Amino acid sequence: METGLRWQILESLASMASYEKYRDNKSFRDIGYEMTALTLEGLTLTSDLTGQNDFGVVGEDLKSTLASTFENLRGILLEGRGGLNSWKERVKAAEEIAQDVLGVIRPLVLTLHLLDTVNTSNRPIIDEAIGRGMFVQRMVPDGDYVSEPSVFSIFGGFGSYVADERGICYSEADFDEVAKLIFDGQELADLRPVSRIEFDCQAAERQISYWREQSKLNGKEQNDAKG
Repeated sequence: METGLRWQILESLASMASYEKYRDNKSFRDIGYEMTALTLEGLTLTSDLTGQNDFGVVGEDLKSTLASTFENLRGILLEGRGGLNSWKERVKAAEEIAQDVLGVIRPLVLTLHLLDTVNTSNRPIIDEAIGRGMFVQRMVPDGDYVSEPSVFSIFGGFGSYVADERGICYSEADFDEVAKLIFDGQELADLRPVSRIEFDCQAAERQISYWREQSKLNGKEQNDAKG
C-alpha cells in the first residue's frame, strides 16, 4: 500500500539526516555505502508511488520532490557530483540534503496520510481545506494505520481536530491532550462537529518556514554534538 511506501521513504530520509550510525564506529565509506543503498531503494520506492496523482497537487508535489531529491543524492553518493571526492564529503553533503528536505516532505506525508485515513463522508471537508492550502502538522496514529479515529493539528490553526464516525470535530485543547483522551476512550467537553477547517494561510506559511529551519538546525546541532 502506498501509505506504507511513503512512511518507509520518510524513515529512510530521517536516517540519512542523522549521525546515529557513527555510534557504531563505522567508517565514512561504510556509511556512504549504506546511504547509497537507501538512495537507490528510495528511487525505486518513489517510482512505485503510482497513485499520487489521485491526491492532486499534494501528491504530485511529494512525488516530484522525492524524485529530484533521490536523484540528487544518487549523483553525490555514486558520482561525487560537485567535486566531492572523499566519502566524508559525500556523506556530509547527503546528510545536509536529507535534513533540508525532511521539513518539506513530512507535512506532505502527514497530509496524504490524513486523506488515506478519513472515511468517505469526511473526505470532502479535508479536500476543501487542502484546496485552500492546509497542511497537517501533527497526527496520530501514523505509519501504516489507516482507519479512524484520527487526531490532527494543522499549520496556521489552533486547537486540534478529530476525524471519526461523527464527522470532523474540533477542540480548543492542545494536540497531546486531545490525542490522549481520544485514545483512552474519554470525551472532551468542548469537542464539536465542524463543516470547515479553519486556519490562516499566511500564518501557516510562516510556521512551515520556521519549522523547516528548525528541523535543519536541530539536525546540524545533533551532528556537531556527535562530532
